[in-house]
Amino acid sequence: MDFSHSFTTDYSGGSASTQLSSQDNFSINKSTGATAQYDNNSFDPNDFTSAAGEYYSDSETSFFNVQMNGSSNPSTGSVATIALQVTDYNDAATDTENTIDGQRTGIMPTRN
Repeated sequence: MDFSHSFTTDYSGGSASTQLSSQDNFSINKSTGATAQYDNNSFDPNDFTSAAGEYYSDSETSFFNVQMNGSSNPSTGSVATIALQVTDYNDAATDTENTIDGQRTGIMPTRN
């Protein structure tokens, strides 16, 4: 799957942070590994049982800029958080059978 985001930030007002958060839901076919975008508005756990052969995956990516020591200058660093949860429901679709969670955060200082 491709995840693409574009944004512009104006620091002329001295804003301490800017945040972009995107959440994508998709299914994973356990036989082929193929992924497909999933419409969360019509979620049905019956689509993600072991018998159905699909896993429900919820991924979220957040980026935000930070100022150090209350400086009035534009942001001096940026933080990114990537999180992924994969869920498999039992065949009765009444409870989760398997869940995998992962998260990674990184900080990158800006250059002067």
